[in-house]
Amino acid sequence: LDVKVQSDDAQGVGSPTDRLTFTQLAAAGVEVKTANGAITDTWWRVVFTVAGGGTWDVLVAFGIRPL
Repeated sequence: LDVKVQSDDAQGVGSPTDRLTFTQLAAAGVEVKTANGAITDTWWRVVFTVAGGGTWDVLVAFGIRPL
């Protein structure tokens, strides 16, 4: 399982920037990440890729706070 948090300044997220890339998982796990620096994008999404089949339940929670 590969999971990324991406952002863009356009609603369609046509040119996303990877903000967080999580460690690849082959079993259940937890990971906490922090993105440093100024982020001015207004559109966010989580994308994931499942390789090798199987069924995954995925939960990603993230928050954005001004520095």
